[in-house]
Amino acid sequence: MNDQEKARALLPHWIEHNTEHAAEFHRWAEKVRAAGQEEAAEEIALAAKQL
Repeated sequence: MNDQEKARALLPHWIEHNTEHAAEFHRWAEKVRAAGQEEAAEEIALAAKQL
């Protein structure tokens, strides 16, 4: 398997993996926001958008 074939096989996994991380970041942003840490929540939400 050459690098292009490997990348083609790995890309769907990477996309799913990053989507799962983004969802987890959003959950934590809400928890942090509920604890009164609005600035931290915004930073976590921003990190999720950058995935």
